[in-house]
Amino acid sequence: YSAAYAVNVTTHASLAGALMPTSTNMIIYAFAAQGIVGSLNGQQVSGVSIGDLLFSGLLPVLWVMGFVLIAAYWQAKRYGFPRRADGSTELPPFPGWVAVARAFVGAVPGLMVIALILVCVAMGIATATEAAAIAVAYSLCLTVLVYRSMTWTKFRRALTHAAKTTGVVLLLIAVSNMLR
Repeated sequence: YSAAYAVNVTTHASLAGALMPTSTNMIIYAFAAQGIVGSLNGQQVSGVSIGDLLFSGLLPVLWVMGFVLIAAYWQAKRYGFPRRADGSTELPPFPGWVAVARAFVGAVPGLMVIALILVCVAMGIATATEAAAIAVAYSLCLTVLVYRSMTWTKFRRALTHAAKTTGVVLLLIAVSNMLR
């Protein structure tokens, strides 16, 4: 791919990351806005609901992702992507809808993580944080028992990555507290 195409896809897709439910931006906003108390249009307002933030990002992110996919598809058709290293644009033959259906069925258990979080929060079964913990436990069981892809090395690497990400979020929250 050309550098311009790669940069455009990356920058436009990163917009979805900022809107994606439970993004770092949403977490920081919810934490910073939790102390807001007052009235708006005659209704009492106190803080920001994580569940409301979760669902408020779904529609915009679906729009952004849809338009990014349309633009990427249009550009790929226009410039003959993907290209091989030798410059040819020959693609392997389409494996058929049966292969697509098999791949989708194999992905359903993993996709259920999203449904699990949304159902838990929407039905009031769990808070967003508790739903995330349930999803982590489900994902761990899924990778160990169903997909059998989790090894001790991968598990340690995942824990290290999670600790780094948590550290960044906590650092951002600490700095935002200083500015209140």
